[in-house]
Amino acid sequence: MDMAEIDRGQRDIMREMGRIRVMKKGCVTHQRYPVLTWKERGRTKSMRLKTPAEVAWAENAVANYKRFTELRCAYERLAEQRALLERDEIGVARRVGGAGGPE
Repeated sequence: MDMAEIDRGQRDIMREMGRIRVMKKGCVTHQRYPVLTWKERGRTKSMRLKTPAEVAWAENAVANYKRFTELRCAYERLAEQRALLERDEIGVARRVGGAGGPE
């Protein structure tokens, strides 16, 4: 992957992240009634979802959080690839330029 592809990928990821307006860590379960459950400061929290609209909101918010996490991981991978490419370019510049020092 070259630097232009990394730039494009990072821009696409940031654009998609910017479209995520609502997110909530957790999961929606359907026991006797639907519940949104999440961890907060080491404790399990839950919220009863009383209407179909609340269930839809919670499922959307949880899906958005999962997507945001996937995008963050993809961005991180691209940033690491960028770092390695930049390091390679510095090494080439050193060898071509004749600058000494350890690589």
